[in-house]
Amino acid sequence: MHGHGGRSVPQRFAVALGGVALAVVGCGTGTAHRADAAATAVERFSAALASGDTAAACALLAAPTRRELQRSAERPCAEALGEENLPAVGTVRRTAVYGGHAEVWGAGDTVFLTDRGGTWQIVAAGCRPRRDAPYECALEG
Repeated sequence: MHGHGGRSVPQRFAVALGGVALAVVGCGTGTAHRADAAATAVERFSAALASGDTAAACALLAAPTRRELQRSAERPCAEALGEENLPAVGTVRRTAVYGGHAEVWGAGDTVFLTDRGGTWQIVAAGCRPRRDAPYECALEG
């Protein structure tokens, strides 16, 4: 977050990362549909950031992530998100869904999501893997 160094991915995802083998390939149409929806949410988030529409990008954030961004930056989400300089996701390469959570790997970023009532919301972005440790994320709630 602005003013903070990189942060570790939320603990609830750290456990799930060990189960990345649950990737959607061959997991059935329900999971494949959910994976496609998660990837679409990430693509919308990335496109909104690329076009400078930080208000639309903020609307795709999970409420705790939005609140943490606003709290740490001491300004509204749309202003604060514009200052984050998150990496572009690029082409989505892979998506994994495990329970109510998803991880989307893009060419330039890894994004974590949560399913809230059938809608995927961004929980963490600007995430980089660390050897033998949870991901370090620039934006998280």
